[in-house]
Amino acid sequence: MKISGRSAAPTLTSPSGLVNTLTPTIQGTYNQGTGGSEAAFQYEVRQGTTTIYQSGDVATAIATGQAYGTDNPSDTPATPPVLAWGTSYGIRARSKDAAAAYSAWTSWQNFNTNAKPSTPGIISPSGDVTGDTTPTLTWSYSDPDGDAQTVAEVELRKVSDDSVVTGYGPKELTQSTQTHDVTETLIDSPSTEYKWRVRVKGLAGPGFSDWSSWATFTVATAPTVTVSSPTQDQVLGAPAHTIQWSLSGGSGTQQDYRVKVLASDQSTIVHDTGVVAGTATSYALASGILKNGNTYYVQVIARDTLNQEAQSTLVRVTTSWTPPATITGISVVAVGSQT
Repeated sequence: MKISGRSAAPTLTSPSGLVNTLTPTIQGTYNQGTGGSEAAFQYEVRQGTTTIYQSGDVATAIATGQAYGTDNPSDTPATPPVLAWGTSYGIRARSKDAAAAYSAWTSWQNFNTNAKPSTPGIISPSGDVTGDTTPTLTWSYSDPDGDAQTVAEVELRKVSDDSVVTGYGPKELTQSTQTHDVTETLIDSPSTEYKWRVRVKGLAGPGFSDWSSWATFTVATAPTVTVSSPTQDQVLGAPAHTIQWSLSGGSGTQQDYRVKVLASDQSTIVHDTGVVAGTATSYALASGILKNGNTYYVQVIARDTLNQEAQSTLVRVTTSWTPPATITGISVVAVGSQT
């Protein structure tokens, strides 16, 4: 009489490594060994070192497999617990042959479910003051599993009353890029502070990341600098000149200025005051800077108290003045021992 042995442990092929589902298919190959034909298989799942589920007999060929979450008679617990995204698990299996003998268990095989993206970081604007009423929002993106961004949600609110900017409560953007141009025109008069945050999604299953921290920025009316003296194409009849300007139209008042004089190539700097703090709107250009018979360009750059910078247009001037008369009739006489 021939005595049958038991089947060898099956070869478990899935799940293994990264899986993008919470219901992976448990699947493998039946190894008959000295046992009889395949009758069923059984599998066990653990998280860390704790077994969270052991199936009852699965009356299906292991090559066909079974989707995790399917109930079987004698499951422990009675219903498979739901797996979580971004979590590592271990799985093993054993076969049952037609003589009701179980094989040995396979070794533990690790798999992990796809994780949601990391919390995005705000790049800009953050703490900025801008004259752009439709600013570009920029954030960072990373995903622990290397998945590309597929969706972003942007929330944008006015700080003063926490009201939502129309369409941004939040606005869903189907895109892989990490920038967005605000589509609503924001209030900039006299100046308005806003706050924004973003969350992102890679693959659909794990869902959105956590929201980023709030970042604030201020939209303010950009000022304008107008040079009133010299005027465009003015001919300067003296080597010294007082440059005058005005700062208008902004949300703040002037806090500093800078005056530049450029050569005829519009790039070579002939004179530069550097940034000068103060509210002065005139600057005396000393003799010796401008040379007779040349072309120059004057420009004034100013910032207001909200750090909004404005620069004037380049004002073209030429210089032409009558040089001093030549001194004549002077004679030199030696004095004392000088010869």
